[in-house]
Amino acid sequence: MSDPNTVVLKKSLNITVSHKVVKTNLSFLQPYFTEIEPYYTDRKPNAHKGVISYYGLNGLLNRLNTYISTNKKFDAPPILKGIYKGGTSGQYCTMSAPFLFFDIDVKNEENKPLQDAYTNAAVFDELQKVALLVWRSNSQKGIAGILHVPMLGNVNKTETALHNKIGNAITNYLSNYLLKMGYAVVFDVAQNKFRQIRFLAEQKEVRTYNSNPYTFDYAIQELEATTYNNIKNYVFESPTAVHGSIKQQFNFNNPIDNIILSCGFSKVNGAKRYKHFNTTSSSSGSTDPKKNIFYNHSSSFSNRKVFDPFSLVLYTKYDNDFNAFLSDLKQQGYKEQKPQQSIVKDALKRLKNPNITDKEIFAALFDLINLPTPEKLDLIKENCRTAKDRLMYCSYLKSKNLLINYDAYFEIENYVSEVLEKVLNIADKKKKVILRAETGTGKTTSFLLDFKKHRPNARCLILAPLTVIVEQSAYDYKNIVALTGKSEPLEHTKAKTEQLVFATYEQGTKHLVNGNKFDFIVIDEVHNLFLSNSYKRTTINELTALLEYKKVIGLTGTPNNLFTDVGYSLVSVTKKQQRPVEIVQRVDNRRPEKIVLQHLENVKGKVIFRVNSTQTIQEIKTELIKNKKFIENEILVLYSSQRIKKSSQYTEIINTSKFTDSIKIVLTTGLIDEGININQLGFTDVVFIETEFTPSPEPLKQFFARFRNADTNRKNYHYYKKTNKQESKYWNEKKDYSQKLEILKNNNINDFNTYNDLTNDNNFYYSNRKINTYYLGYEVYTKFVSLFTHYEFNYYLTNNYNLKINIDSKYLLSTIDTSDIAQSKKEVKKNIAEQLYNNWENIEVGVKRITTDKQLKKIIEDIGQPIENELLDFVQTNIKTLERYCRYYYQLLSTGKTDPLEYLTDGKKLNDPRNINRVIKLFETINLIEQPKTKRDKTNQKKILSFIQDINIVKNLDTGLMFKLWNKYKITNNSSYKDKHLHDLISHYTKWKFDNKNQRFKFKE
Repeated sequence: MSDPNTVVLKKSLNITVSHKVVKTNLSFLQPYFTEIEPYYTDRKPNAHKGVISYYGLNGLLNRLNTYISTNKKFDAPPILKGIYKGGTSGQYCTMSAPFLFFDIDVKNEENKPLQDAYTNAAVFDELQKVALLVWRSNSQKGIAGILHVPMLGNVNKTETALHNKIGNAITNYLSNYLLKMGYAVVFDVAQNKFRQIRFLAEQKEVRTYNSNPYTFDYAIQELEATTYNNIKNYVFESPTAVHGSIKQQFNFNNPIDNIILSCGFSKVNGAKRYKHFNTTSSSSGSTDPKKNIFYNHSSSFSNRKVFDPFSLVLYTKYDNDFNAFLSDLKQQGYKEQKPQQSIVKDALKRLKNPNITDKEIFAALFDLINLPTPEKLDLIKENCRTAKDRLMYCSYLKSKNLLINYDAYFEIENYVSEVLEKVLNIADKKKKVILRAETGTGKTTSFLLDFKKHRPNARCLILAPLTVIVEQSAYDYKNIVALTGKSEPLEHTKAKTEQLVFATYEQGTKHLVNGNKFDFIVIDEVHNLFLSNSYKRTTINELTALLEYKKVIGLTGTPNNLFTDVGYSLVSVTKKQQRPVEIVQRVDNRRPEKIVLQHLENVKGKVIFRVNSTQTIQEIKTELIKNKKFIENEILVLYSSQRIKKSSQYTEIINTSKFTDSIKIVLTTGLIDEGININQLGFTDVVFIETEFTPSPEPLKQFFARFRNADTNRKNYHYYKKTNKQESKYWNEKKDYSQKLEILKNNNINDFNTYNDLTNDNNFYYSNRKINTYYLGYEVYTKFVSLFTHYEFNYYLTNNYNLKINIDSKYLLSTIDTSDIAQSKKEVKKNIAEQLYNNWENIEVGVKRITTDKQLKKIIEDIGQPIENELLDFVQTNIKTLERYCRYYYQLLSTGKTDPLEYLTDGKKLNDPRNINRVIKLFETINLIEQPKTKRDKTNQKKILSFIQDINIVKNLDTGLMFKLWNKYKITNNSSYKDKHLHDLISHYTKWKFDNKNQRFKFKE
């Protein structure tokens, strides 16, 4: 078992920089620098190991003053600070240097003020007073040099992260120093790395050293490190392997005395003593075969004192690239294993100690990191009583936090109105509150009925996502002002002074923009502020931009933890003896039409199917009528379209919460999830069919909450699509949110991306350049749920949304003939392809007249030409598909393609939307690279070109390395990490191509 006595708190560093001016006492002859071959690799050594020459300060100055440029950057002398022997990677640095290279790029929009010759000369002159040596780039605009930092001579190759932090602190200090003199200068942070090549440049005048440079000092303050969940961060003093881990198995299989000889050591005189080739003394240290560790006594080898076999190989052979080492071991047959039962029992016993400390919890849980996910989650649930405990256990067990943490809990007999005053009091103190309560407990009604009673002198604006919700409330409560897109001007006038106003998101936003002041803003179905960002982005952005300083109460049955990062307190209101909603879950990866047809074989009453595909539900309806299983007036199709929303059937369900008695089967998309209540007997089957392999849990809960009446004959069914990969991946959504937020804060650029390329982060900002934390929450939460395994998905639903999942293990797949549907699909797609190809102008006008998408309406030009009714019927029937391809058309047009139709169809077949999206993203990215316009474009162009350069020089490429290199450039946009957009970029610009068949990269032929 892991010993808590060897556990220590991890430290974080606060670095304070200062300087003084003293006459230098440096030796100008002692070697400090190494000239190398820039493309040398340690994996293919040559006779001189990539090292060309060593220089002292005088030698480097002479090399700088005598170099004649060939106008090729990589022909310039490549210099590393420090002395390298036996290779050119970081592990071969045998002596650090008391210097820091700096670099100021002046090109395009980068350091634009320095393009002025006078300003540039002033900054150069100032740096000559500060630095030991300053020189100019080949362009004569860029500035580079050397700072004297004596303490860096003690920072060696084992402390690369520390070196980078110190370098950043010093260049930030120098930036602020120059800013006080009126010069805004941005330093290239790459030069702050321990190992970073510095290319020399031809000089037009002789350079000399500054005899009285600034000497930079720094003080490092160690602080107790915490995780992003504010949990104490512990580590072991000596190498410790998780029970069952690949690391533990490797250590068990490899005695230290065998491994050390393969890592560049040779045995010397004395018991178990060894010497590494980098060590200048007679010995590097000794091994302890019983403990299977190597005690290092040589600072020239490493500052680390203790190595086990795994960490020694990792350091000497893989340059601390953990993922590369792990990948090689897995190829050798290693795999993670569950800890032995005795280890588990011992750890659980220790955790039961009522006086256990955080340190002891860390040590006990460390041994259980490789437990299967169900056992981890059971352990957390059994042992944790508070949110803080859960966060601690999740952090130490490397487990996703799958439980929503609330700041306050209230219990009610029946309705939220019982605790409304308490909720309002919390909002008065906290400003922003999310109120979670079950459907049917009167969340919205409590404000409509009782707000005036509790806050007689305050005004309240209630916002709902759908017109039908507002209309229903206006029908039930005649005394409120209700605003929808259909409202008369008089209603808007009343809303300027009325105490209680109920409006759609769009109409309420208009009043907030124009200064209509409310003391409280209540947002119904507040989870939409995250989840609807994919298709209601403009509306959500306009609303959330106005909420920063407002008092907001969000209402929902499906919150998530990331709302706390946006600034909300979470309040849970629970009804006494609230029974969970039971769901029968079946795993079925087939297309929805097969699932529907098989399910219908055993339906005894009315049935409603939710399939989030307009085309699919239309095809299912056609098939059912064709096979005479139902007649036309027995099937109701519901999706978001003007025709359906104006139909008598839709109006009836809105007004009565019931379908017409003749309806036996309802086929719907997500239209009803948040706007339609059903209070009707006779439905025996309520069926939710997933269309994605990584679904979000909220729609499932929202859909099954549509039925407001109890019915013992009604059953809920959930068809889940399950991937073969069910290995749980640790993901801390708080960490992801915090890191991306920090990137967005540090961007400090006042313009936007021109192109929708791989680096585009426009959606993360409002028009005033403030960070859109709601969109950030959406991106992070989408990533979080996409990593759920099947078990984690069910666990999240069960423990947060009051659902009970019963997996139907006896469910068998029947042979279902859907050849007619398949043929029908082909015919529909062919017909659409022909119409797009041959009748584009009329199709787009038809889309403009029928679509409810405001942005699409705005883009499409309509000169008023008559359109045949037959064509309008065709557009109406296929509106969702035609909307999508119209968007593609205009996106392609914006990339400069003069004939977008050729990318959509050949007249006989529609191109796959996934491939069209990939093509658009690639064209946008190419345009960014070739024609950057804004400052942000140029910054992102540099990131992509640097990434392409990284890819071009690697000897072996896999997906893991691709993402590692991409992550260097801190891209916040999730789209760059999916849909193979990076594969397309790499294939277009480099020697590599991704082989889809074998799922690996290979050289182009």
